[in-house]
Amino acid sequence: MTITSRRIGTLGAALLALALPTVAPAQQQSELTRHMGIDQKLGATVPKDAVFHDETGSERTFGSVLQGRPVLLVPIRLTCNGGCLLIRDNLQKVLYRAEHPNERKLVKKEGPNVLQVGKDLDVVFLSLDPREQPADGAKLKAEFKKKVGYEAEPVMVLTGSLDQIQKVTKAIGFRYLFDPQRDILNNATGTALITPNGHVSAYTVGNSLQTIVLERGLDLAKKDEIGSLADESDKFGCIELGRTVLARRGKIEAAYTGAGVVFIAGFAFWIGSMLRNERKQNQDLGGQPGGA
Repeated sequence: MTITSRRIGTLGAALLALALPTVAPAQQQSELTRHMGIDQKLGATVPKDAVFHDETGSERTFGSVLQGRPVLLVPIRLTCNGGCLLIRDNLQKVLYRAEHPNERKLVKKEGPNVLQVGKDLDVVFLSLDPREQPADGAKLKAEFKKKVGYEAEPVMVLTGSLDQIQKVTKAIGFRYLFDPQRDILNNATGTALITPNGHVSAYTVGNSLQTIVLERGLDLAKKDEIGSLADESDKFGCIELGRTVLARRGKIEAAYTGAGVVFIAGFAFWIGSMLRNERKQNQDLGGQPGGA
């Protein structure tokens, strides 16, 4: 290593030490994500005695939702227009393709379709917000049926009190933050596939819903078998910052962290350029005898 290389290395270490604190907060568990996430509790039993109201206003226990078919449980805020809306839209697309297979431009597999709601599985949306009412569920269901093209009643939407909601979410490992005073509800998006006997068979994490993944999960769930852990590389959080001050703070922290990343990337490029120039000079001079 040449003297110039040593100087660059020393300077780089010093400047990186100053820049890394801006990146550290992004690597640590933030306050926003500490209370939200999906702990995959494969094999866990859902509380069948949890009490809710369906979209018609009728009282239902969670056990009554299990009607001999696997249940795709989707915990969301019904009136959310963020991540919860994205997972709803993606689910609608998957089920629409299953309901209307002849409209596919390319059929990738042969054999019967196993994603027919009301026949192969049931879809249940669980409201995470205890302030939401059956009317909110009825609106979501009507929109969902229209977009998928259902004529029957294969989808159910449940609303209930906070203790009953959390009775289910804790059992299946969905952690979320609900603060009614600040009008905040932060949650991770995903689904849980429940067997006909009420056991968690599989998960999807994030907004992406792939037909082949759901089909494989259903094949196990209908036999009351437990699948493997879901891929978490597409984790997604639906975050509401509530008050303006929190929104500003979030933007500032994001900008601060982003500036640190940009600085390090730029500095790394500068170091690389310096070292390349030095090597070129050494080659032009025939190299430095003795090294070091």
